[in-house]
Amino acid sequence: MKKLSLLICAGIFLYCFMHQPKSISDAASSIFKESPAISAAVSHLSHSTSPAPSPVLTASAASTTVSKHPSSLYEVMYQAMKNVQPEVTLQQPASSSSVVFNQYRKILDNQPEIFYVDAVYYYSNGVIKFKYKYSRAAILKMKKQLNQQADKIVRQANQKKTQFEKVLLIHDAVVNSVRYDEANLEKGALPDLDYTAYGALVNKSAVCDGYAKAMTLLLNRAGIWSEKVTGTANGEDHAWNLVKVNGKYYYLDATWDDPVSFDNTDILRYKYFLVTGSQLAKDHKWNQASYPKATSTQYSRLQRLTDFVRYNNSIYYVNSSNSEIYRTDIWGTKPVKFLSTHAASLKIRNNTIYYINRDNDNYIYKINTNGTGNMPVVKSTAFTLGMRGDMLKYMDAASSFREARI
Repeated sequence: MKKLSLLICAGIFLYCFMHQPKSISDAASSIFKESPAISAAVSHLSHSTSPAPSPVLTASAASTTVSKHPSSLYEVMYQAMKNVQPEVTLQQPASSSSVVFNQYRKILDNQPEIFYVDAVYYYSNGVIKFKYKYSRAAILKMKKQLNQQADKIVRQANQKKTQFEKVLLIHDAVVNSVRYDEANLEKGALPDLDYTAYGALVNKSAVCDGYAKAMTLLLNRAGIWSEKVTGTANGEDHAWNLVKVNGKYYYLDATWDDPVSFDNTDILRYKYFLVTGSQLAKDHKWNQASYPKATSTQYSRLQRLTDFVRYNNSIYYVNSSNSEIYRTDIWGTKPVKFLSTHAASLKIRNNTIYYINRDNDNYIYKINTNGTGNMPVVKSTAFTLGMRGDMLKYMDAASSFREARI
């Protein structure tokens, strides 16, 4: 009987803010368990510091002659999984199962479009077999859905002139469209797809691994170097991104820029957008020595914004010193006063800003981004203001939650 090395990838390995999946946690305590006929290699998915290869490969994995060199092995395994092939044969078998596993792990980290592989089996004769979670027809349909959603965002990003503008657009697109799956997290029933770019971009539901993989996929397709980083945040397993903008490295945590609100309304912030390593290390932990240093504070002005909205290349925000509304550009420079009214809880829909007017009984007002049309839309006291679609959500003076359609 041929000796078989089994590399198990039980779907998604990194849970955000909870324990590891039951399908892998029990086995992970032992890396290798020998038996007369089989050795099982089981490991958690961890970060890779290798840059993602070109997504366009000319060789066909089904017929390619492959050496034991890891980069060639990476490319052949990637092509086989990308094309949903059942197996591939190496002309020269890999020296060990760990070599195959390491390349497989890197592919899952660096190629978020590969979200449908359930397990990889490596035989000592050089055969690598792939087990998929879904039928080939289902996978091809899902891949098409993912590409359609990704292409929409990438097309918009590629219309921007600078790398920074591309990253900003992609960050906002992910944060504004994806919802953290708090409901299933609380029930302990998170679906595997929540940990994938597909879950984030197609289902619009994800946890941190899904956010980070969606960012990697979109940024790389827009020509921006990025990779997923794994570690812990506030003591819990977590994932985020390292991004290279204009030759400088920054960290970006889209999950933590999309906090879960009390009323389930959308929130956008830039607190973890293009930050330094030292800034991120205040509440994140990871093996910093394995990554390039991120020291630029070029975008720190954006990170300090708390109550703001963005419209095209302008940001409208509540000035912390006088609570009035100011406008600045997306680089955080050239701030000017926009409205001499004490305001709070800025929200935006198309080109209209909604806010709580503290000078007029905390009524909800609206004003166009060009400064016209300043008027009340809800003539009752509001102490909080959120927005979901075309609905304003607020808490009134009696601490009751109310809604008003825009």
